Amino acid sequence: MPTRKRASEVTMGNWAVVACIGVAVGLGACSTTAEFSPHSAAASWSPVAEAAIQVYPADMPLLERAGARIVGYLKVRGDASTTLADCADRASADAAERGGTHFILLDQDSRTSFVSLPGSSTTTTSGSATAFGGRGWASAYGNSTSQTVYAPGAVIQVSSPVAVYGVVCVDPARWTNLPVSLRPAALQED
Repeated sequence: MPTRKRASEVTMGNWAVVACIGVAVGLGACSTTAEFSPHSAAASWSPVAEAAIQVYPADMPLLERAGARIVGYLKVRGDASTTLADCADRASADAAERGGTHFILLDQDSRTSFVSLPGSSTTTTSGSATAFGGRGWASAYGNSTSQTVYAPGAVIQVSSPVAVYGVVCVDPARWTNLPVSLRPAALQED
């Protein structure tokens, strides 16, 4: 059975790009982005949980009995060094920021792109040198040869995860109707 995860302590704006630590295939820092689509234009949700809890299809009847309401949908995109778990961490933080207490994976896919890497060249020079006064200074004169080797560029395929989550909210007054593992941590006012 999969374990439920709570997101790391992360604070970020809904449309912000979060830089990850590391470099993906020498292409630069990785990132995740999240786009939120509300279920209703009339509904307004305030944050009530520190982080939303990821749930699975078997958990949904328990949430429905506790009065869960749909908040909206979250699409999280990553880059080449992002995993589906990274997307879930981002979804947990963003869902809570939008008033969600729980989120469920509805769809997952990957984007494939092709990146062109530049070619390179290496020049090697060899030949004879003359020492001056035993000090090891090389003479600018003498027989030398130079060879330049060109390495062509490459095109690599890069896959990036895309995940769509459904975000729901259970009223904090009804959290006691949920199993302990499905009770989110209440939002602490600073």
